[in-house]
Amino acid sequence: MLPLIRKIWSQHRQLRASMLQDLEKGRDTEIGFINGIVCRTGRGHGLATPFNDRVVELVSEAQAARGVPDFSNIDRFDDLLRPHPALLDSISRGNHG
Repeated sequence: MLPLIRKIWSQHRQLRASMLQDLEKGRDTEIGFINGIVCRTGRGHGLATPFNDRVVELVSEAQAARGVPDFSNIDRFDDLLRPHPALLDSISRGNHG
């Protein structure tokens, strides 16, 4: 999975997300207002938002620990991606548009 992530994001490696900057500075993030609202709105409409749920979980854990996550936890998305092998194959071939 990590080679796929590197392929997709390598062109953006110099960018620093505002939430990452918050974590680096030991500040609380806006995860609840950005991704969390997607989760809450989805639940309110009976829609699952598993990827956003996982992002909120990981960022909230890092925030509570006052730490900065690295890509070592990327495998925590594997269970969500496994049901979508065609999508994964398409992305790995560069057809993600």
